[in-house]
Amino acid sequence: MIREGVNKILEEKKADSYYRLTNFSEASSDETDDIVKELSKLSDNDLKIVKRKRIKI
Repeated sequence: MIREGVNKILEEKKADSYYRLTNFSEASSDETDDIVKELSKLSDNDLKIVKRKRIKI
């Protein structure tokens, strides 16, 4: 039961837009810091997802 709870929390965190935008395996720590700094300037309304589109690669 604890494992299921932890997995649920991790899935929710990974689905979070802020988490997704600040955790790139391809980005250096300086690039990630720059992303976080720019995101901190945005309001919740700015970060609201208004459209989703999936591109198959």
